Amino acid sequence: MAKKTKISTESLSSSGNSPFEALAALRASLPEGDVLSESTPENESIGSRELLHVVLERKGRNGKPVSIVSNWSSIEVAEAHQTEIKKFCGVGGSLKNGELILQGNQLEALKNYAENQGWKVKKTGG
Repeated sequence: MAKKTKISTESLSSSGNSPFEALAALRASLPEGDVLSESTPENESIGSRELLHVVLERKGRNGKPVSIVSNWSSIEVAEAHQTEIKKFCGVGGSLKNGELILQGNQLEALKNYAENQGWKVKKTGG
């Protein structure tokens, strides 16, 4: 394992300034405005570039089918659309470990919902 080296802060403390004052001085050199909002188009909604994976599964569920939606860009996107998707399909479900699990074979309904949102769907099974 490599030996850890310490970074000297003597040059900052010898002048009586704290490291935080030095950082505050560097803040003036940063560009103005919110950089994140400039890089993200304003008209783009959350998750508009989703490629969702939809799987029909029966294994370990007494032969009852469930539709599993995965590959969300983030858990926040899945949480934001969970209720809408369940209402659209007319079924119950839950969000576990980043996967939305819906009761029954909902492959076609999920495809229709995704197309309405501007998402793409990769179906497997069913």
